[in-house]
Amino acid sequence: MTANAVTDSLINALGLAGVIALMIAVRRRDALGAMRWRWTLALGLLAAMYASRGLFWLGAGSGFNTLTAVAAAGIPLAVLFVVEGLIRRHAPLAVKLLVLGGTIAALAAALADIRWVTPVLGAHIGIGMTIAVAIALAGLRGLDRAEVRAVIALALCQIVLVPAALTDFRELLPDTPARMSPLAVMLLGWVGLTIGAWRVGERIGWLAFLVAIAALAGAGLASAGASLSAVQIGLVVLAALLLVTIGADAVAVQDAGLKLRRALASAPAGDRDALLQTITASETLGNGAILSHDHLEGVDIAAATALAAAYPVLRRRDAPWGLAADDIRAEAIAAIFETHNATHLLTLRETPLAWLAINLPGLSANVSAETDLALAQRLLAAATGRNGS
Repeated sequence: MTANAVTDSLINALGLAGVIALMIAVRRRDALGAMRWRWTLALGLLAAMYASRGLFWLGAGSGFNTLTAVAAAGIPLAVLFVVEGLIRRHAPLAVKLLVLGGTIAALAAALADIRWVTPVLGAHIGIGMTIAVAIALAGLRGLDRAEVRAVIALALCQIVLVPAALTDFRELLPDTPARMSPLAVMLLGWVGLTIGAWRVGERIGWLAFLVAIAALAGAGLASAGASLSAVQIGLVVLAALLLVTIGADAVAVQDAGLKLRRALASAPAGDRDALLQTITASETLGNGAILSHDHLEGVDIAAATALAAAYPVLRRRDAPWGLAADDIRAEAIAAIFETHNATHLLTLRETPLAWLAINLPGLSANVSAETDLALAQRLLAAATGRNGS
Protein backbone atom coordinates (compact mmCIF):
# COMPACT_ATOMS: atom_id res chain seq x y z
CA MET A 1 0.00 0.00 0.00
CA THR A 2 1.13 3.53 -0.70
CA ALA A 3 1.70 6.09 2.05
CA ASN A 4 -1.52 7.88 1.06
CA ALA A 5 -3.51 4.65 1.21
CA VAL A 6 -2.13 3.75 4.64
CA THR A 7 -2.86 7.23 5.99
CA ASP A 8 -6.38 7.29 4.55
CA SER A 9 -7.17 3.82 5.92
CA LEU A 10 -5.96 4.61 9.44
CA ILE A 11 -7.76 7.96 9.66
CA ASN A 12 -10.92 6.42 8.16
CA ALA A 13 -10.93 3.60 10.75
CA LEU A 14 -10.34 6.03 13.61
CA GLY A 15 -13.08 8.30 12.28
CA LEU A 16 -15.52 5.39 12.13
CA ALA A 17 -14.74 4.52 15.75
CA GLY A 18 -15.21 8.17 16.73
CA VAL A 19 -18.59 8.40 15.00
CA ILE A 20 -19.77 5.21 16.72
CA ALA A 21 -18.67 6.63 20.09
CA LEU A 22 -20.61 9.81 19.34
CA MET A 23 -23.74 7.82 18.45
CA ILE A 24 -23.51 5.96 21.75
CA ALA A 25 -23.06 9.26 23.60
CA VAL A 26 -26.12 10.78 21.90
CA ARG A 27 -28.18 7.74 22.84
CA ARG A 28 -27.07 7.98 26.48
CA ARG A 29 -27.41 11.75 26.92
CA ASP A 30 -30.46 12.48 24.75
CA ALA A 31 -32.55 9.35 25.13
CA LEU A 32 -35.89 11.12 24.68
CA GLY A 33 -34.81 14.45 23.21
CA ALA A 34 -35.91 16.02 19.94
CA MET A 35 -32.33 16.18 18.67
CA ARG A 36 -31.68 12.46 18.98
CA TRP A 37 -33.05 11.37 15.60
CA ARG A 38 -31.37 14.29 13.83
CA TRP A 39 -27.94 13.48 15.26
CA THR A 40 -28.49 9.75 14.74
CA LEU A 41 -29.37 10.25 11.07
CA ALA A 42 -26.33 12.41 10.36
CA LEU A 43 -23.92 10.23 12.34
CA GLY A 44 -25.45 7.05 10.93
CA LEU A 45 -24.83 8.19 7.36
CA LEU A 46 -21.25 9.09 8.25
CA ALA A 47 -20.73 5.70 9.89
CA ALA A 48 -22.14 3.94 6.82
CA MET A 49 -19.89 6.00 4.54
CA TYR A 50 -16.70 5.32 6.51
CA ALA A 51 -17.49 1.63 7.00
CA SER A 52 -18.36 0.95 3.36
CA ARG A 53 -15.37 2.98 2.16
CA GLY A 54 -13.03 1.02 4.40
CA LEU A 55 -14.45 -2.29 3.17
CA PHE A 56 -14.08 -1.19 -0.45
CA TRP A 57 -10.45 -0.30 0.13
CA LEU A 58 -9.94 -3.78 1.57
CA GLY A 59 -11.24 -5.28 -1.68
CA ALA A 60 -14.77 -6.17 -0.58
CA GLY A 61 -16.30 -5.25 -3.96
CA SER A 62 -17.47 -2.26 -5.99
CA GLY A 63 -20.89 -2.36 -4.35
CA PHE A 64 -19.38 -0.85 -1.22
CA ASN A 65 -18.01 2.02 -3.30
CA THR A 66 -21.55 2.71 -4.51
CA LEU A 67 -22.85 2.50 -0.94
CA THR A 68 -20.20 5.05 0.09
CA ALA A 69 -21.47 7.49 -2.53
CA VAL A 70 -25.11 6.89 -1.57
CA ALA A 71 -24.41 7.59 2.11
CA ALA A 72 -22.40 10.70 1.22
CA ALA A 73 -25.27 12.03 -0.89
CA GLY A 74 -27.60 12.13 2.10
CA ILE A 75 -25.23 13.91 4.49
CA PRO A 76 -26.00 17.57 3.53
CA LEU A 77 -29.74 17.03 4.05
CA ALA A 78 -29.11 15.31 7.40
CA VAL A 79 -26.86 18.20 8.49
CA LEU A 80 -29.63 20.65 7.53
CA PHE A 81 -32.02 18.72 9.80
CA VAL A 82 -29.52 19.03 12.66
CA VAL A 83 -29.24 22.79 12.07
CA GLU A 84 -33.04 23.14 12.13
CA GLY A 85 -33.11 21.42 15.50
CA LEU A 86 -30.37 23.67 16.87
CA ILE A 87 -32.05 26.93 15.84
CA ARG A 88 -35.54 25.57 16.63
CA ARG A 89 -37.06 26.67 13.34
CA HIS A 90 -37.45 25.31 9.83
CA ALA A 91 -35.18 26.35 6.99
CA PRO A 92 -36.91 28.20 4.12
CA LEU A 93 -38.77 25.85 1.79
CA ALA A 94 -36.68 26.95 -1.19
CA VAL A 95 -33.50 25.99 0.68
CA LYS A 96 -34.89 22.57 1.58
CA LEU A 97 -35.93 21.95 -2.02
CA LEU A 98 -32.48 22.99 -3.26
CA VAL A 99 -30.70 20.60 -0.89
CA LEU A 100 -33.24 17.85 -1.60
CA GLY A 101 -32.74 18.33 -5.35
CA GLY A 102 -28.99 18.05 -4.91
CA THR A 103 -29.48 14.90 -2.84
CA ILE A 104 -31.63 13.30 -5.54
CA ALA A 105 -29.14 14.25 -8.27
CA ALA A 106 -26.21 12.89 -6.26
CA LEU A 107 -28.09 9.66 -5.48
CA ALA A 108 -28.95 9.19 -9.15
CA ALA A 109 -25.33 9.76 -10.15
CA ALA A 110 -24.10 7.33 -7.48
CA LEU A 111 -26.55 4.56 -8.39
CA ALA A 112 -25.94 4.99 -12.13
CA ASP A 113 -22.18 4.90 -11.48
CA ILE A 114 -21.56 7.59 -14.07
CA ARG A 115 -18.12 9.01 -14.74
CA TRP A 116 -18.83 12.41 -13.24
CA VAL A 117 -20.23 11.13 -9.93
CA THR A 118 -17.24 12.56 -8.04
CA PRO A 119 -17.72 16.19 -9.20
CA VAL A 120 -21.47 15.91 -8.56
CA LEU A 121 -20.94 14.63 -5.02
CA GLY A 122 -18.21 17.19 -4.33
CA ALA A 123 -20.38 20.08 -5.49
CA HIS A 124 -23.42 18.76 -3.62
CA ILE A 125 -21.55 18.34 -0.33
CA GLY A 126 -19.71 21.66 -0.62
CA ILE A 127 -22.83 23.66 -1.47
CA GLY A 128 -25.08 21.79 0.96
CA MET A 129 -22.72 22.22 3.91
CA THR A 130 -22.21 25.91 3.11
CA ILE A 131 -25.99 26.41 3.03
CA ALA A 132 -26.31 24.67 6.41
CA VAL A 133 -23.72 27.03 7.93
CA ALA A 134 -25.54 30.06 6.49
CA ILE A 135 -28.90 28.87 7.86
CA ALA A 136 -27.36 28.28 11.30
CA LEU A 137 -25.82 31.76 11.51
CA ALA A 138 -28.97 33.40 10.13
CA GLY A 139 -31.15 31.69 12.75
CA LEU A 140 -29.48 33.07 15.88
CA ARG A 141 -32.21 35.61 16.56
CA GLY A 142 -34.58 34.41 19.27
CA LEU A 143 -32.07 32.02 20.84
CA ASP A 144 -30.74 32.53 24.35
CA ARG A 145 -27.06 33.11 25.10
CA ALA A 146 -26.23 29.46 25.72
CA GLU A 147 -27.88 28.38 22.47
CA VAL A 148 -26.13 31.15 20.52
CA ARG A 149 -22.74 29.99 21.83
CA ALA A 150 -23.54 26.40 20.91
CA VAL A 151 -24.77 27.21 17.40
CA ILE A 152 -21.81 29.50 16.64
CA ALA A 153 -19.32 26.88 17.90
CA LEU A 154 -20.87 24.16 15.76
CA ALA A 155 -21.17 26.49 12.74
CA LEU A 156 -17.45 27.25 12.96
CA CYS A 157 -16.75 23.52 13.04
CA GLN A 158 -18.96 23.09 9.97
CA ILE A 159 -16.93 25.76 8.18
CA VAL A 160 -13.83 23.64 8.84
CA LEU A 161 -15.74 20.55 7.71
CA VAL A 162 -16.50 21.92 4.22
CA PRO A 163 -12.90 21.93 2.88
CA ALA A 164 -12.10 18.82 4.92
CA ALA A 165 -14.98 16.97 3.23
CA LEU A 166 -13.69 17.98 -0.20
CA THR A 167 -10.32 16.35 0.55
CA ASP A 168 -12.17 13.02 0.53
CA PHE A 169 -12.37 13.36 -3.26
CA ARG A 170 -8.78 12.62 -4.24
CA GLU A 171 -9.73 12.88 -7.92
CA LEU A 172 -10.43 16.57 -7.30
CA LEU A 173 -7.59 17.24 -4.82
CA PRO A 174 -4.91 14.60 -5.46
CA ASP A 175 -2.10 16.35 -3.57
CA THR A 176 -3.70 16.42 -0.11
CA PRO A 177 -1.78 14.40 2.51
CA ALA A 178 -4.93 12.58 3.68
CA ARG A 179 -8.71 12.42 3.46
CA MET A 180 -9.46 14.65 6.41
CA SER A 181 -13.25 14.60 6.81
CA PRO A 182 -13.02 12.09 9.72
CA LEU A 183 -10.87 14.57 11.64
CA ALA A 184 -13.34 17.42 11.10
CA VAL A 185 -16.31 15.19 11.95
CA MET A 186 -14.71 14.11 15.22
CA LEU A 187 -13.92 17.75 16.05
CA LEU A 188 -17.52 18.82 15.39
CA GLY A 189 -18.89 15.87 17.35
CA TRP A 190 -16.60 16.53 20.29
CA VAL A 191 -17.66 20.19 20.42
CA GLY A 192 -21.33 19.17 20.33
CA LEU A 193 -20.80 16.48 22.97
CA THR A 194 -19.07 18.85 25.40
CA ILE A 195 -21.37 21.89 25.08
CA GLY A 196 -21.85 23.13 28.65
CA ALA A 197 -19.02 20.99 30.02
CA TRP A 198 -15.97 22.85 28.65
CA ARG A 199 -15.42 26.59 28.51
CA VAL A 200 -14.24 27.96 25.16
CA GLY A 201 -10.73 28.66 26.45
CA GLU A 202 -10.44 25.17 27.91
CA ARG A 203 -11.60 23.57 24.67
CA ILE A 204 -9.20 25.62 22.52
CA GLY A 205 -6.34 24.91 24.93
CA TRP A 206 -6.98 21.16 24.87
CA LEU A 207 -7.23 21.12 21.07
CA ALA A 208 -3.96 23.08 20.78
CA PHE A 209 -2.35 20.54 23.11
CA LEU A 210 -3.54 17.65 20.93
CA VAL A 211 -2.25 19.34 17.77
CA ALA A 212 1.13 19.96 19.41
CA ILE A 213 1.43 16.32 20.50
CA ALA A 214 0.46 15.15 17.00
CA ALA A 215 2.99 17.49 15.38
CA LEU A 216 5.80 16.32 17.66
CA ALA A 217 4.90 12.68 17.06
CA GLY A 218 4.82 13.23 13.31
CA ALA A 219 8.18 14.99 13.25
CA GLY A 220 9.79 12.41 15.52
CA LEU A 221 8.55 9.33 13.67
CA ALA A 222 9.29 10.83 10.25
CA SER A 223 12.87 11.60 11.28
CA ALA A 224 13.21 8.02 12.49
CA GLY A 225 12.66 6.79 8.95
CA ALA A 226 8.93 6.03 8.91
CA SER A 227 7.42 5.51 5.45
CA LEU A 228 4.79 8.22 6.02
CA SER A 229 5.53 11.94 5.95
CA ALA A 230 5.56 14.01 9.14
CA VAL A 231 2.23 15.58 8.18
CA GLN A 232 0.59 12.22 7.54
CA ILE A 233 1.85 10.75 10.80
CA GLY A 234 0.72 13.86 12.66
CA LEU A 235 -2.78 13.60 11.18
CA VAL A 236 -3.07 9.93 12.19
CA VAL A 237 -1.90 10.70 15.73
CA LEU A 238 -4.32 13.64 15.96
CA ALA A 239 -7.19 11.38 14.86
CA ALA A 240 -6.23 8.85 17.53
CA LEU A 241 -6.06 11.54 20.22
CA LEU A 242 -9.46 12.94 19.19
CA LEU A 243 -10.92 9.43 19.39
CA VAL A 244 -9.54 8.97 22.90
CA THR A 245 -10.90 12.39 23.93
CA ILE A 246 -14.36 11.63 22.54
CA GLY A 247 -14.41 8.23 24.20
CA ALA A 248 -13.44 9.68 27.56
CA ASP A 249 -16.07 12.42 27.36
CA ALA A 250 -18.73 9.98 26.17
CA VAL A 251 -18.13 7.66 29.12
CA ALA A 252 -17.66 10.20 31.91
CA VAL A 253 -18.34 13.85 31.12
CA GLN A 254 -18.80 16.31 33.97
CA ASP A 255 -21.70 18.10 32.34
CA ALA A 256 -23.32 21.32 33.39
CA GLY A 257 -26.10 19.36 35.08
CA LEU A 258 -23.68 18.01 37.67
CA LYS A 259 -22.41 21.53 38.31
CA LEU A 260 -26.00 22.71 38.74
CA ARG A 261 -26.80 19.94 41.22
CA ARG A 262 -23.70 20.76 43.24
CA ALA A 263 -24.62 24.45 43.25
CA LEU A 264 -28.20 23.68 44.34
CA ALA A 265 -26.90 21.47 47.13
CA SER A 266 -24.63 24.25 48.41
CA ALA A 267 -27.23 27.05 48.16
CA PRO A 268 -28.66 28.29 51.49
CA ALA A 269 -31.73 26.27 52.45
CA GLY A 270 -34.99 28.12 51.85
CA ASP A 271 -33.31 31.13 50.17
CA ARG A 272 -35.31 31.61 46.98
CA ASP A 273 -33.12 34.41 45.63
CA ALA A 274 -29.98 32.30 46.03
CA LEU A 275 -31.68 29.38 44.29
CA LEU A 276 -32.83 31.60 41.42
CA GLN A 277 -29.34 32.99 41.02
CA THR A 278 -27.91 29.48 40.97
CA ILE A 279 -30.35 28.30 38.32
CA THR A 280 -30.04 31.31 36.02
CA ALA A 281 -26.23 31.26 36.31
CA SER A 282 -26.17 27.72 34.93
CA GLU A 283 -24.40 27.45 31.57
CA THR A 284 -27.26 25.43 30.07
CA LEU A 285 -30.37 27.16 31.42
CA GLY A 286 -29.62 30.74 30.40
CA ASN A 287 -31.74 33.53 31.87
CA GLY A 288 -34.88 32.77 33.85
CA ALA A 289 -37.81 35.15 34.23
CA ILE A 290 -40.37 35.12 37.06
CA LEU A 291 -43.92 35.40 35.74
CA SER A 292 -46.34 36.65 38.39
CA HIS A 293 -50.04 37.44 38.13
CA ASP A 294 -49.25 40.72 36.35
CA HIS A 295 -47.52 38.87 33.51
CA LEU A 296 -50.48 36.56 32.90
CA GLU A 297 -53.01 39.00 31.50
CA GLY A 298 -55.43 37.33 29.12
CA VAL A 299 -54.82 33.94 30.69
CA ASP A 300 -57.57 31.96 32.41
CA ILE A 301 -55.95 31.93 35.87
CA ALA A 302 -58.11 29.05 37.11
CA ALA A 303 -57.14 26.89 34.12
CA ALA A 304 -53.49 27.92 34.40
CA THR A 305 -53.49 27.07 38.11
CA ALA A 306 -54.95 23.66 37.35
CA LEU A 307 -52.20 23.09 34.78
CA ALA A 308 -49.56 24.20 37.30
CA ALA A 309 -50.93 21.71 39.82
CA ALA A 310 -50.94 18.88 37.27
CA TYR A 311 -47.60 19.83 35.72
CA PRO A 312 -45.21 21.44 38.24
CA VAL A 313 -42.72 21.55 35.35
CA LEU A 314 -44.74 22.56 32.29
CA ARG A 315 -42.94 21.65 29.06
CA ARG A 316 -43.52 23.44 25.80
CA ARG A 317 -43.19 20.23 23.81
CA ASP A 318 -46.08 18.64 25.78
CA ALA A 319 -48.64 21.07 24.32
CA PRO A 320 -51.65 21.16 24.46
CA TRP A 321 -51.24 19.68 27.99
CA GLY A 322 -54.41 17.59 27.97
CA LEU A 323 -56.50 20.34 26.38
CA ALA A 324 -57.84 20.49 22.84
CA ALA A 325 -55.32 21.86 20.35
CA ASP A 326 -57.66 24.73 19.43
CA ASP A 327 -58.67 25.45 23.05
CA ILE A 328 -58.19 29.14 23.78
CA ARG A 329 -56.60 28.24 27.14
CA ALA A 330 -53.94 26.12 25.43
CA GLU A 331 -53.32 28.92 22.94
CA ALA A 332 -52.86 31.41 25.79
CA ILE A 333 -50.29 29.17 27.52
CA ALA A 334 -48.51 28.63 24.20
CA ALA A 335 -48.36 32.40 23.78
CA ILE A 336 -46.60 32.69 27.16
CA PHE A 337 -43.95 30.22 26.01
CA GLU A 338 -43.54 32.16 22.78
CA THR A 339 -43.42 35.60 24.41
CA HIS A 340 -40.75 34.62 26.92
CA ASN A 341 -38.82 32.29 24.56
CA ALA A 342 -39.25 29.52 27.13
CA THR A 343 -39.11 25.75 26.89
CA HIS A 344 -40.23 25.11 30.49
CA LEU A 345 -42.41 26.85 33.07
CA LEU A 346 -41.48 25.92 36.65
CA THR A 347 -44.26 26.42 39.19
CA LEU A 348 -43.11 28.61 42.07
CA ARG A 349 -46.51 28.70 43.74
CA GLU A 350 -50.09 27.97 42.79
CA THR A 351 -51.90 30.69 44.78
CA PRO A 352 -51.37 33.32 43.56
CA LEU A 353 -49.89 31.67 40.48
CA ALA A 354 -46.21 32.32 39.72
CA TRP A 355 -43.97 30.60 37.18
CA LEU A 356 -40.26 30.68 36.40
CA ALA A 357 -39.79 30.70 32.62
CA ILE A 358 -36.67 28.75 31.59
CA ASN A 359 -35.11 28.14 28.19
CA LEU A 360 -33.28 24.82 28.01
CA PRO A 361 -31.04 24.66 24.91
CA GLY A 362 -31.76 21.80 22.55
CA LEU A 363 -28.26 20.35 22.94
CA SER A 364 -28.71 20.21 26.72
CA ALA A 365 -32.20 18.72 26.69
CA ASN A 366 -31.89 15.21 28.09
CA VAL A 367 -33.29 13.07 30.89
CA SER A 368 -30.65 14.32 33.33
CA ALA A 369 -31.48 17.96 32.61
CA GLU A 370 -35.20 17.30 33.02
CA THR A 371 -34.49 15.71 36.40
CA ASP A 372 -32.44 18.76 37.39
CA LEU A 373 -35.34 21.04 36.47
CA ALA A 374 -37.77 18.96 38.53
CA LEU A 375 -35.39 19.16 41.50
CA ALA A 376 -34.97 22.91 41.05
CA GLN A 377 -38.74 23.37 40.87
CA ARG A 378 -39.32 21.53 44.15
CA LEU A 379 -36.63 23.55 45.92
CA LEU A 380 -37.96 26.83 44.52
CA ALA A 381 -41.55 25.99 45.42
CA ALA A 382 -40.53 25.10 48.97
CA ALA A 383 -38.46 28.28 49.33
CA THR A 384 -41.21 30.46 47.84
CA GLY A 385 -43.75 29.02 50.25
CA ARG A 386 -41.40 29.60 53.17
CA ASN A 387 -40.67 33.16 52.08
CA GLY A 388 -44.31 33.85 51.37
CA SER A 389 -43.49 35.79 48.18
